[in-house]
Amino acid sequence: MLQQTQVKTVVPYYERWMKTFPTVKKLSGASLSRVLKLWEGLGYYSRARNLHRAAKMIDRRWNGKLPDSREVLESLPGIGRYTAGAIASIAFNKPEPVLDGNVMRVLSRLFAVKEPVDGPLGKKKLWAIATKLVGATPSPQPSPPKGGEGRVRGLEFCSIFLLIQKAAKFFQIFPSLAFLSRVA
Repeated sequence: MLQQTQVKTVVPYYERWMKTFPTVKKLSGASLSRVLKLWEGLGYYSRARNLHRAAKMIDRRWNGKLPDSREVLESLPGIGRYTAGAIASIAFNKPEPVLDGNVMRVLSRLFAVKEPVDGPLGKKKLWAIATKLVGATPSPQPSPPKGGEGRVRGLEFCSIFLLIQKAAKFFQIFPSLAFLSRVA
């Protein structure tokens, strides 16, 4: 719902949506026309159609319980690698990477990835690096900064900091960043 939409605009839509469809089963049992009517005004109607199709699959295959595997989540309509990784990581505490443009640029610089970050080879290398990083050394999630300080375009500064720290530890290619291992 938040795709290119301000939070304050989405809140009434979200509240109405959750009141109408509080469970996967309720969404799965709704008609597509009802789903689209509630989505009306948000745009990106393919998202509503995919959400409805995914709810039907989840209801039928997993009795309404969201699967916790990134690979399985990616098989659901409208869920790609980024969203599947985010769901697995946040909802199920699985060590799955999530790469957006900002993280891709940081990793490409840290690991001297020469290929364009938006090209297939660059993406493949960056996902491989990120996958190694999140699985390298499990560590507890840091507490988010108080009062929202430290946000970098939607990412917590501490998340980027930990990513850099793990990169420095795991690959041991940035001796000038050794101070990072003593900070956290």
